[in-house]
Amino acid sequence: MGKKENKVNVVDDNTIIVNDRIIFDKTGWDIVAEYDRYVSVNSGGYAYIRYKQEDIFVHRLLLGLPTRYDPVTQFIGEHSDTNRLNNRLSNLRIKKKPDNPKNCRKYKNSKSHYKGICYHKHINKWETCVQHNKKQISYGVYETEVDAAIAYNIVAFFLFEDMAHLNPLPFVADENFIPTILERKANAGVRYRKDRGYWEVSKNYKKLKIRVGGFKTKEQSVICLNKCKAYVDEHGTIDRTTMNNIKREVLSNAQVC
Repeated sequence: MGKKENKVNVVDDNTIIVNDRIIFDKTGWDIVAEYDRYVSVNSGGYAYIRYKQEDIFVHRLLLGLPTRYDPVTQFIGEHSDTNRLNNRLSNLRIKKKPDNPKNCRKYKNSKSHYKGICYHKHINKWETCVQHNKKQISYGVYETEVDAAIAYNIVAFFLFEDMAHLNPLPFVADENFIPTILERKANAGVRYRKDRGYWEVSKNYKKLKIRVGGFKTKEQSVICLNKCKAYVDEHGTIDRTTMNNIKREVLSNAQVC
């Protein structure tokens, strides 16, 4: 049996389609073609060649990465448009593995049409969630699937910038949408206790419980929360006495104003 040959289709001066579906630019294809091996696609959708009894992923080859993933450096090759068959050099970039979920598409088993949202049947609403720093963070619930998906786009854009894979929707629903999302996040951990008639700070931060109550306004409680978080950032801990001191400082400054 003869060696299997690649089917190469030159589309234009710098676009080459190999075996009817794998996309290269001329420079990238010249590199791969030097190996004189058939380019296949594995079950995960990545193009690879078999060379010296080893599978070599095309995107890692073109980025100059080692054949195998190194858990020390954590470098991976990423396709900017998330199309694993688009191996143009302009579409490839080196990232660290922990950053990769920022650019992934929605999971295949998701019941939603969009990334980053899920439906809660018991309240008949859609929730927006973003994975950040190995944590799944909720950014509120919405009446419609589209509004939740737009909220995901906004949050992902501000968190991940050009690394984010956004839902194919308009960026905003109306001019008030972005301020609403950002304010909701900024005020996370602050709530109004209607039964007691005051605002309260209640937030888990870096595995510590920050809880301070008795503020007349939401603004005061937000200031207190931010000061408590800053204290934790600096000292790595916080106790009840410190939280009460911060509360008194915030209330004192409010009276001066």
